[in-house]
Formats: sequence, C-alpha cells, structure tokens
Amino acid sequence: MLCPTCRSVRPALSPAEYTPDRAYLITRHGLCVCSPDRRRPPRDPRQAAPAHRDPAETR
Repeated sequence: MLCPTCRSVRPALSPAEYTPDRAYLITRHGLCVCSPDRRRPPRDPRQAAPAHRDPAETR
C-alpha cells in the first residue's frame, strides 16, 4: 500500500480500497504523487518503454 519510492500511500485502484484504515495511513504518511511509471518498475526489462528515436534516422 505504501509507495517504495516516496513511502506515501499509493492511490487506490478501486472504490472498495477507500477504507478508514487507508484514510488514517494517508493522514500519517501522505498520498503518493509519484508518476505511475516510477511507482512500479516493469517486471521484465523488455516491457520498458523504447528509447526515443529521431524519425530522420529511420529514413
């Protein structure tokens, strides 16, 4: 439930996850505002976003 990067509470993925316990943790630790790609690293390096390439290089 805590973000490994900032140690704050990650946003809930569904309305059912909004509980009094989660609210208490948010008041104690804050709410995570990290970008989604920083919260969870890809499981497999091949799933990572490809490097940016200049369109002129592909011609």
